[in-house]
Amino acid sequence: MSTWKTMDTAPLDGTRVDLWTDMGRITNCAFKHKRGGNGATVGIKNWFGIRFDGMVPPVPSHWMFPPEPPEGV
Repeated sequence: MSTWKTMDTAPLDGTRVDLWTDMGRITNCAFKHKRGGNGATVGIKNWFGIRFDGMVPPVPSHWMFPPEPPEGV
């Protein structure tokens, strides 16, 4: 089972994680470059996820690896 860890230990290599932020829990996030429509790198690295695009990043305080899916799924 995953546990919450402080941000100083967060993976910064594009690994998918869940974040605890000032907006609550945000799942399926990664620290990476934003990509343009043509796939080119745009801007600096930041936290990106399904609920936000890095333009107004959340302020994460903790992270954890996503939990395992249910058995049989």
